Amino acid sequence: MPRLLLILILIVGLVLLFYLPIGSIYISKIGGIKISIKKIFQYRFNKIPIYFLVQTAIDLKNALIYVDIEDLVNQYKLGTDIYNVRDGLIEAKNQGLFLTFERACLADRYGIHITKTVENTLKHHVEKKNQSRDLV
Repeated sequence: MPRLLLILILIVGLVLLFYLPIGSIYISKIGGIKISIKKIFQYRFNKIPIYFLVQTAIDLKNALIYVDIEDLVNQYKLGTDIYNVRDGLIEAKNQGLFLTFERACLADRYGIHITKTVENTLKHHVEKKNQSRDLV
């Protein structure tokens, strides 16, 4: 009987180790992303790449852009290119432009490359300022 119990515990432990990404838990705790182990297990079971989303949330947090991990998961499920949104939000923040997460996701769903759009917007503003200086 004790041998059967030990084998059962070993099998359950191996299944949990397979479905519970220890690296994602560790990275999220170190990076300050609040997500429960239950949610990580649920996302892993639903085949959502939680490590990728946690890393994106950490990158956004380091840029002082606060996005809930649940919002990232929901947008991933909708087919939003999270890399495009992340890079666009960070670029907009660095250039001093106001861009919300929701607007960036909407722009991505319309097929807009957000980083290039931010750069073009800045070029347009610089050209406009140069033209007004030339007129004076």
